[in-house]
Amino acid sequence: WLSNRSDSASEREFVLRQADDMTLVLQTHTRDTLLSVDDVVRRLKRDFERDGLRADLQRLMQDHLDIADYITLASVADAQGRVILSTLPILRDASIADVAHFRAHVERDTGESFISKPVLDRASGKWSFHLSRRINQSDGTFAGVAIVAVDLSYWERLLREGHFGEAGGIALIGRDGAARAAFKRNAKGQTLMQRDWRFIARAAERAPHGRLTATSPEDRGEIWAYRELKVFPLLVAVSVDEAFMAGRLDAVRTRN
Repeated sequence: WLSNRSDSASEREFVLRQADDMTLVLQTHTRDTLLSVDDVVRRLKRDFERDGLRADLQRLMQDHLDIADYITLASVADAQGRVILSTLPILRDASIADVAHFRAHVERDTGESFISKPVLDRASGKWSFHLSRRINQSDGTFAGVAIVAVDLSYWERLLREGHFGEAGGIALIGRDGAARAAFKRNAKGQTLMQRDWRFIARAAERAPHGRLTATSPEDRGEIWAYRELKVFPLLVAVSVDEAFMAGRLDAVRTRN
């Protein structure tokens, strides 16, 4: 009986360590993905500051075909929030003056990219979050915003087709406790996106990586491993598939 209990504990720890390892994989993949997207935003900002309306967005996207699978839109809005350049047809009177990834850049130039909460993109019709950077006039005054939208379905494909086959779910979470992307097997995407993820954000304030057990009614008892992204104000998290863990523990008990 003691041997059975010891083996079960060892198997449980093995599964949890696998979740830790998956956060490392997800951290690296997410960092590289977002750095690639931010490279596009930087170039879009640079091209528009230099060339104005002559900036060639189609050429820009051709030069970044390696990330075309998860970019739904690249665009520029002027200082009033009017969309003036886009890789998709511009809707009549299109304005983003009311959205967070525009307002974040109006008052001052932080020199950093801004990563929005997910929205239903007005131009592409897809759920996405946006990386944006401030565009300046030659004297440093506000001239608009360069924006690239990242397709949420890309992160779902990561879970279904990537190196996370034994994970119950994956999440990309802001330091504000709001998900930028979250997918979990047998869960409705929008319900998961609207969940309060501050329990992970608070844990990350104490330690840059770790594990914790969810206490919300939806996730009660579920274990999440998390890890911070140092180059962006984001966290990645991987949940342990409870059915998978139960199966592993049952197999141990059967062997004994």
